[in-house]
Formats: sequence, structure tokens, C-alpha cells
Amino acid sequence: MWQEIAEALSVERAEKLVSEEFDKGIPEDHPIHASVPPEVLEEDDERRILILAAFEILIEADTEVRKEIVYRLSEIFTNAKVKHVIDSPSETGAPHGFTVMYKIFPYDDQFGPRELNDVIEQVRMAAHQAILFLRYTFNLGVDMNQMTAGTVENGPQTPVRDLDPEGITDKSID
Repeated sequence: MWQEIAEALSVERAEKLVSEEFDKGIPEDHPIHASVPPEVLEEDDERRILILAAFEILIEADTEVRKEIVYRLSEIFTNAKVKHVIDSPSETGAPHGFTVMYKIFPYDDQFGPRELNDVIEQVRMAAHQAILFLRYTFNLGVDMNQMTAGTVENGPQTPVRDLDPEGITDKSID
């Protein structure tokens, strides 16, 4: 989740969201450490500010909004019959990401390439639905004209940020 929000933020908006206390360093108990490798935070100051701002948005979200996000994600994954984990390393219970999985048993007599493909597609589509839900929730925009899952030849393509269902083209989150 935080990755999508960080991509959608402008640096100017991110700087307004990030407290000056983070200039001295990120506290050890900050939930960012549970989700982001240290080397990513050290690579680029601009990227670090965008990531911190994304976490601040998630942490500051209203409790009822957080509950609704977790409920809707759980509903998406349960309907798809996949296993899932919604990451929430902060004390406030703010969700920061999710993992979708499905256990397979390749040594079962019934298992074959078709079953593998079905399971992969089930996991991929559940994750895709969750990402679309989050993009709408945080007003990050969704490009309905392009394939967001990619093709065999081209690989995955991220949705264009400046297109959203209501025609809002501001790339920042207000």
C-alpha cells in the first residue's frame, strides 16, 4: 500500500507531511523499519521523504477508515479463496501492505500444469482486485485503457497515476 501512495505523492506534498524530526533520523520503533529495507531509505533523500509521507498518511488515517480498508481487503481475498496477510506493524493498527498466497501440493496425483495455472491466476487476480480497491480508496487513479497486469511479452505495467475515475489529475493526495 505504501508503495502506491509514495509513487502518487509529489515531493512538495510529501515534505509537508513529514515531520522535521525525521531529518535527524527515523526512530527505531517506526513501522517503516518492518516494511522497508534500510538500504532503500539510504539510497535517495527524495525517495525517503516520499516513503515516510506514505507511512504518515496510513498512520494518520481515521480508525474507522482503517477498519473498513482491512475489512474490504479481507473480503476480496476471502471471496477469491486465497490466503492473505494484511501487514500492520504500527501501534495504531494502520495497514501498510498485504501478501496474497495459496498453498499448492505439487506431488498430489491431481496436480498438473492446469491446476498450477489456475492457482497462479487466482492469486494474481485477488492481488489485482486489492490493488484496484486501494488505488480508488486513496484516489491514486486507475488507467482502465491499459492492461495493469501486463502481457507475456511486456511484463507488468503499473497503472498511469494521473487518470482516475472522477477525472482528477492532481498527482498528490490532499
